[in-house]
Amino acid sequence: MVLGFFSAYVPANASLPGMMLLCVLFSAVNLPCVGSWALLGDRLSHGLTAGWRRLWFNRAMGALLALSVWGAWRS
Repeated sequence: MVLGFFSAYVPANASLPGMMLLCVLFSAVNLPCVGSWALLGDRLSHGLTAGWRRLWFNRAMGALLALSVWGAWRS
């Protein structure tokens, strides 16, 4: 993510203080997002121990994936 962010959004002639500020801002946004993603994933894995729950979760995620592909394909 960092490499993609810097290659896309940071100008080639950016100063060192400007790049340091971008690093701090990127970390301030990224760390809570990644932490919440990991925490929610851990909590979700405890809820998907039953086979039928996992089956319906996988079906719902598959349907959402198919809808997103269909939506991207239409545009």
